[in-house]
Amino acid sequence: MKKQLLKRFRSYPLNVQMNITIGLIILATVLLLTFFTYINTLNQTKQNFKDNGLLILQETMDKINSRFRLVENTMEMISNDSRILDYGKNSSDTSNEIEVLKYLNSCYAFNQFDLHREGLSYVKNLIDDILFITTDRDYLIIRKLHFSSYNILNYMESEWFKKAYENKGKSIWTDHFFNANSQYLANSNEDLDPILNNFMHIRFIYNEKARRDVGWVAISMNLENLSQVIENIKFGEKGSGNLYIIDREGTIVACKDRSKILKELRLDSGIMNQDFLNGMEGNFFEGKINGTNHFIFHTSLAINGWKLVLTLPLSAVEETFYKTVASVVLIAIAASIIITLISSIVLHSILNPLKKMLLSIQETRKGNLSKKVGVTGCAEVSQLCAEFNYMLDTIQDLLEKVMKEQQALRKSELKTLRAQINPHFLYNTLDSIKWLIYSNDNEKASQLISALSTFFRIGLSGGSEEIRISDEVEHVRQFLFIQKMRAGDKLNYLIDMDSDIENFMTPKLILQPIVENAILHGINKKGNDGIIKLSIKRNEDSITFEIADNGIGMESSDIEKLKRQISQSSCGYYPKNRGLALWNVNQRIKLAYGANYGVEIKSKYGVGTKVSITIPVLKKEEALA
Repeated sequence: MKKQLLKRFRSYPLNVQMNITIGLIILATVLLLTFFTYINTLNQTKQNFKDNGLLILQETMDKINSRFRLVENTMEMISNDSRILDYGKNSSDTSNEIEVLKYLNSCYAFNQFDLHREGLSYVKNLIDDILFITTDRDYLIIRKLHFSSYNILNYMESEWFKKAYENKGKSIWTDHFFNANSQYLANSNEDLDPILNNFMHIRFIYNEKARRDVGWVAISMNLENLSQVIENIKFGEKGSGNLYIIDREGTIVACKDRSKILKELRLDSGIMNQDFLNGMEGNFFEGKINGTNHFIFHTSLAINGWKLVLTLPLSAVEETFYKTVASVVLIAIAASIIITLISSIVLHSILNPLKKMLLSIQETRKGNLSKKVGVTGCAEVSQLCAEFNYMLDTIQDLLEKVMKEQQALRKSELKTLRAQINPHFLYNTLDSIKWLIYSNDNEKASQLISALSTFFRIGLSGGSEEIRISDEVEHVRQFLFIQKMRAGDKLNYLIDMDSDIENFMTPKLILQPIVENAILHGINKKGNDGIIKLSIKRNEDSITFEIADNGIGMESSDIEKLKRQISQSSCGYYPKNRGLALWNVNQRIKLAYGANYGVEIKSKYGVGTKVSITIPVLKKEEALA
């Protein structure tokens, strides 16, 4: 039987024998790989979930602690503000009360923004109310979301307000409490509405300079707002993981499912505080919840001994594992089929005429497009040779066509790039004009309107793409005037221009985008008094515009990355349009005048940034059409 099979195998064509041999080798390899994959993938999958869970846990902890620190910073600002420290000196001074209310409202608004690497972003405010209660039981409240249902003066009897008084000048965090008049600062399960369950940050203010007690400041938050901080964080297959914040007793104080709030988080072996709440080492263990195995991640938060807990059913891990194994098997089968088909084609195509054709292709690869293939063979090879020769002819025609199209495209790109400059500060300027009018400051409003009119008139320039340098400078001068009207003493500027170059021509709208970048990404981020200096000098055959600022500057790695971005031929992707203005100006100049002109950047972190723009010396008759 064996000999008959071997004899029959040898009677097949060579390509069939090779395909069968390769197929058997691939099959054996796939079986071995699948076996070892099955053994290793489960542990690797678990480890990946563990690593990802710990990463999510760390990031979420940082996010929550950041929000708590924001509240603490708010308390610190309030506690050191002169309006708070001096409040109550003159009981008849009602303007003081109004100023304090305005200030407390601004402190509340301060918590609506989160600071991160990209800057500020709007977030859901964690704070419900801010209370200011003086020692003589006078009080001020902003927002009054949940405090109308009980007597505010009962606060004085709570242990936390007493503790704050005993530790003057130090802030304390309260536990969560049910927000009702008769049960103030007492845990309750009668109403599980997370909006009605609060926790507070309290400090007793003492004016050391005047040596007088001022009163209590209490910042109130609720469990609903705290839950919203973590409810959009997903982990596991289809978001099967659950994220909780629990207190020292194992009670859930925040989670996505609000019905679980103020209930105990239990393992099958008992309430979590047996080992977990008593300082279990590490941030991960496996346990059972309601009879189901879970991965459990945990870490401590910055207040009250609260913990952040992330649970993931082991079934979600296994589901991912089985999908991975199934994918490996399917890929292996598909690879076997594809490789077998490819090997069949390759073996069938390995013919002597193809070697001669390869030599012709190598000549073509060297750039010799006139080297036609003169090989004959089977119908397929002959047809391939004919198609290759036709391709060479087509390539030659296309090269000539592309050269012509590139010339037309160059002009088209230039017009497109010029049109991309769109002053987006119009809204803020009009808003400033509106408030100046509301404030009856008509003179400044008139100045702003005049500056804005001049700014856009020069920007339009009757449709011309090139304008006099004096007009371009006047355009950016009006822009800086508008920005200074809005920023006040926080922004100053200086313009230095050689008088003999005023009537030379320049592409319009090359200075304003750079100056706007200097304000947004340099001066505004540094926060100190900003200075922008614009210098225009003439060299032998070129004119250089230099825009220097004393803003935050850039790290060396960031400046190198920005230089690479603006040197690319296409704008690509710029996060929040960073670098787009520089790229736009640089490409417009290079498309118009060549590679020797364009934008250069120098910057030092903490010192400032200087951008140089170089264009050729152009008289009016030499400007681009």
